[in-house]
Amino acid sequence: MEYKKLTKMQNIVFPQPKICYETEMYFRIMNCEKADDFLYDSFQRKMLLNKNCIVSFDTYFNGVSINKWKKYSVAENVYLVLVLEGAFEVEILYRRYINGSIQYNTLGAEIVKANGKSEITVPIECNENSGMLAFCIRAIENHSVFYGGYYATDVEEDKLNRINIVLNICNFFRESYIYRNINLLNKYVFTNDQSELRNHLDIIIADNSKTMEIQKLPEGRAYIFPQDDLGGTGGFARGLTEALRMKSKHGYTHIIMMDDDVCIEPEIFERIYSFLRLEKKEYNNAFIGGALLRMDYQHVQVTHGGGWDMNENYIFHKVGANMNDLKDVLINDIEDGASINAWWLNCMPLEKLSLDNLPYPFFFHMDDVEYDLGNCEKIININGICVWHEPFEYKPSSHLSYYNTRNTMITHIMYYSQYSKKVMKKHTAREVFAQLRTYRYKNADLVLRAVEDLFRGPGWLKQIDPTQLLEDVLDEGYKKDDVSKLPIRLDYEKYLKAQNGKFDENKMHALLRAITLDGHLVPSKEVRIVPMFGPNPKAVYPAKILLNYDPITDRAFITEKSLRMYFKCLFRYIKVCFLIDSKFSEIQKKYKETFPEMTKLGGYWEQYFGAEEISADEEAV
Repeated sequence: MEYKKLTKMQNIVFPQPKICYETEMYFRIMNCEKADDFLYDSFQRKMLLNKNCIVSFDTYFNGVSINKWKKYSVAENVYLVLVLEGAFEVEILYRRYINGSIQYNTLGAEIVKANGKSEITVPIECNENSGMLAFCIRAIENHSVFYGGYYATDVEEDKLNRINIVLNICNFFRESYIYRNINLLNKYVFTNDQSELRNHLDIIIADNSKTMEIQKLPEGRAYIFPQDDLGGTGGFARGLTEALRMKSKHGYTHIIMMDDDVCIEPEIFERIYSFLRLEKKEYNNAFIGGALLRMDYQHVQVTHGGGWDMNENYIFHKVGANMNDLKDVLINDIEDGASINAWWLNCMPLEKLSLDNLPYPFFFHMDDVEYDLGNCEKIININGICVWHEPFEYKPSSHLSYYNTRNTMITHIMYYSQYSKKVMKKHTAREVFAQLRTYRYKNADLVLRAVEDLFRGPGWLKQIDPTQLLEDVLDEGYKKDDVSKLPIRLDYEKYLKAQNGKFDENKMHALLRAITLDGHLVPSKEVRIVPMFGPNPKAVYPAKILLNYDPITDRAFITEKSLRMYFKCLFRYIKVCFLIDSKFSEIQKKYKETFPEMTKLGGYWEQYFGAEEISADEEAV
């Protein structure tokens, strides 16, 4: 049967070495009695099946989010294009999670045969507006071969959007990750004749460490802008600035903000491109957000979109979902009101952005949240668009107490009219006492310094050397050292107990902990081992000394209970409360009035980029 020209929606992808080792995120094997009934060749990207062996593709990467495609795109008819050799029964599958269980439907089946390697198109009849479309194949003769394929639609050419994407990466000594990802893009996109994205993706790298080597990047596709360390915010702002400058010349329509230390599946960029080409006009201002998955357990999701709340801060959605599990995959694709997406992977329309609207100069942390709060009308999250990243608990550090506190409060001042002096004091108390409960007095001081520095105002923020400030903040925090060099011996069993224990306490115990200032008034000589990231105060009480341990790096630091330090921090907190009471209205007004100046190229950013501005044409690789 002849079909009019098809537009690709998404490729069928297989797991590849150095990308993802979780097979069930891509396909599941059934009914294979002998080991050689199914063979998967990852290098030639093909599957060899004997008779009756079944492979199902109702998975995270190979199912179609039919609800998202029908709601946000002009795609109506869906086709399955398969490349195969031999004889198969192809079943079209429909999956939906509803009323606490999975709905399994088969929409149709077709026998397909090919004497040699052939491309066969199977139309899909689906009237559903939710759930997942997928397929499975069953070999009906031995030695059948499946090479892959793609899902497509038959939208007229004049209804497709013209899309050109630029990938914006800020590098700070993470060039090994960047080279890895760009090499994958070079293999699967830039030099791949089958890639529809091939001529529609460029790369901008703001090189904060000045360590990128031009010759290691694909010729004609990458632009490097070396600069001093201006933090993640300065790097992303520089890349956005250059993308906007190059927009007319190169026809850029979208920019993807992506961290320098993530691992990618190249197909995600193909899918973003295909989705944008088919996107309905009324959603052209939407952002496409990528999910964050763990790098160590690649099937485990950290978050799939999120929201921001003035009291709870970043609210991660679908935390801990298992992308090998069909139930979790289906639940993951149900929309839940996500409104922001961090810059581990976030695609934005350049038409909505401008050189007068750059990120607020936070140096790092909160720049993505602030920018989404100010610019994002709609976040679209789709299964299969994601990156892998080291979990946050792998990077605990004292300086985050400073930057998270200061930058979060400034964001609240600018975006929440209900953010008051009372709320600010409450937030300060929450952060300070969270540190005091685990004897982290230096971190408590950094929280208080963050509030004090905030009240120095945007003028101070504009004048300081942000790199020197970072060095000062780092000096004030805890220094992690090899655990073997510390005077306290690591008892790993105790660490596991502190990490995994529930530490339930009754009301009497909780009251006792409170009235003794979390054990500060209780004499003790006990030494305990607690996780460096997010220790439970219930696991601390009423120890004297804590070994704060990070098992990933095998490093630690020691904190010791001190009533003197507790009251020193408490008195400083009281002084900060007086500062908030007396200066809040004045400082609130200053931040709001100076916001345009602090976020435009001709304002704050000019003093950092002005002397180093480099023509994009001069730096084209």
